Parts: sequence; C-alpha cells; structure tokens
Amino acid sequence: VTVFEHPELTAPGSQDQLDANTREVLHDGTVFFPYVGRIQAGGKTVSQIREQLRMGLAPQYTEVKVDVKVLRYNSQRDGDYLHLNSNSKNKIYVLGEVQRPQVISFSTTSVTLLEALGTSGGLSPDAADGEAVYVIRAQDATHAATVYHLNAKKPTAYALAKGFE
Repeated sequence: VTVFEHPELTAPGSQDQLDANTREVLHDGTVFFPYVGRIQAGGKTVSQIREQLRMGLAPQYTEVKVDVKVLRYNSQRDGDYLHLNSNSKNKIYVLGEVQRPQVISFSTTSVTLLEALGTSGGLSPDAADGEAVYVIRAQDATHAATVYHLNAKKPTAYALAKGFE
C-alpha cells in the first residue's frame, strides 16, 4: 500500500522498506492499516480496497492518493479444498439409437461427445447407423441450431469425439 505525499504512511525506497509497506490479508479476509483500522479485503478488487483506504484516510488527510498492489496470492495452496457451484442446470439430451437414451445433467464446465455417448452405453449395435451421429446445438430461440455430423464407423471419429465439447 502506497499513500502518496504522506511518508509517515509509506516507507520509501529499498526492498526492506517495501516489505514494511506490505499488509497481509488475514484468514478472515481483513487487513489492518494505520488511521483506518481493520477493513475487509477478501473478496474485493484492488480498486475497491483502494477506495476503502482512501475513504478511511479522508478524515485525517485531504485529497489523499492511495495505491494498492497485490504482491502475492497466498490463498491457494496444495491440499486446499475448493467449493465449486453446481452447474447442474447444464443438460445434454442423448437421443436416438443408443443403448440408454437419456438426459445427462452435468456439473463440470464441459462434457465431450465421447463422454456423453459412453454414459449412454454407446451406439446400439443392432439398430444404430454409425455413419449418422449428429450433435445439434441450439443457442436460443432467436438463433438457428448448429448441426454437426460424425461418422462413428471411422476409427478417427472417436479421437474427434474425445475433443468435441
């Protein structure tokens, strides 16, 4: 944190003095700064923190200019647990001549065509035409759907299906 034109709040110069200007965000997401006290920094942008500090210093210093820089992101470490919100509203409809036609809900950011076919038991060996595998993607009611064709009788098709999301 640098407060311009107020050396009592900013140590000038060398790396050792740079470390003196460093404020560590505590586990509860707060940080302490002189004349301001403890502020919430966790979950905020650099510009939001800068504005909080500027407003906190305003009663003591007129037209104060504050700069905030992130030196390190220490919040992510090996062994940490992450909570990811579910995207279960994402659905794939696997229809036609597959072993188990179904709606697949997924909570990851993407599912490949190979995963969708595999989850549905693959193409039905008795009824499916491997040359006629289609993926239809509809965006919304105002745009036409995009249709992709895959010839599953060719071995290279499975390599393509693995990369098709």
